[in-house]
Amino acid sequence: MYSDRADRLQYKTIFDELQCVTLVLTERPLRLKRLSRNGSLVSIGVDMELAQALSAGDSFLPTNEPEYSNIHVQTAEEIIEFYIRACYTHAKRFGCFFMT
Repeated sequence: MYSDRADRLQYKTIFDELQCVTLVLTERPLRLKRLSRNGSLVSIGVDMELAQALSAGDSFLPTNEPEYSNIHVQTAEEIIEFYIRACYTHAKRFGCFFMT
């Protein structure tokens, strides 16, 4: 799927549909290991696009099992730190790493 928009709602729709299609094709829900007992996905890689990261949080927040994950948060902004990973090349390009 191609998109030239950095829109949180549009990205959330993509993540929601990814979860639905995964369930239909595999008969298993797409879950993150850090959030869900039966999770199989380790992380979600993003390319420094905030709307992309936040929409992943919006989409996967309802799958959090606090009794398993010990993560007690209410918002996408809070939960993404547990599974979002930034692309090293993009992080370098945007100056997110400081070399000493």
